[in-house]
Amino acid sequence: MVDGRRRMSEKSSHRHTLVVGPTGSGKSSAIFLINLLSTPRYSSFFVYDPKSELWAKSSGYLASIGFRVLRLVPGQLEQSVRFNPLKRALVSDKEIRRLSEILVPSDAKGEAFWVDGARQLLFILVKVLSYQEDTTMHCLPVLRQLINQLGNIDQMTKLVWLTGDTRLISEWEGMSRSVDSKVMGAWISHL
Repeated sequence: MVDGRRRMSEKSSHRHTLVVGPTGSGKSSAIFLINLLSTPRYSSFFVYDPKSELWAKSSGYLASIGFRVLRLVPGQLEQSVRFNPLKRALVSDKEIRRLSEILVPSDAKGEAFWVDGARQLLFILVKVLSYQEDTTMHCLPVLRQLINQLGNIDQMTKLVWLTGDTRLISEWEGMSRSVDSKVMGAWISHL
């Protein structure tokens, strides 16, 4: 709804919209809330709501008409759903590589050697995690612990060998033996 009578087309609703007005002028309640509450049931959406005002006014109703309403509040984990990017990535090497590209973005300076090396290291670390039977280990904090262990090449080599994955072992051995500690340190700094 735009003004209570007119509705944007579905195509137009996917475009960016800027609503400007002083505090308390009804930007959220007069425009966004109306559109949120009149969203067709087959739709899905993500709402950035830092003050939780829209959540408070809409979540109950949306849930009552069949929407699955989730709330992500990074600063208040007890009120938040959890999101683990490793969970989906662990299904295939392709997904792990995709995650590595997301977590290690391209360097604006165009120095692909450093970015590619960091991505390859991240791929190896996530693969090592994928072999852990304890699925609580499949998370970013444990990945961070592995990154911190990269300074100890012998310890990392043991972890990679424990996987028994000959391709992974070969990749790790090729990386860890072909560069000196300064290059390895530079790759690690990109993580």
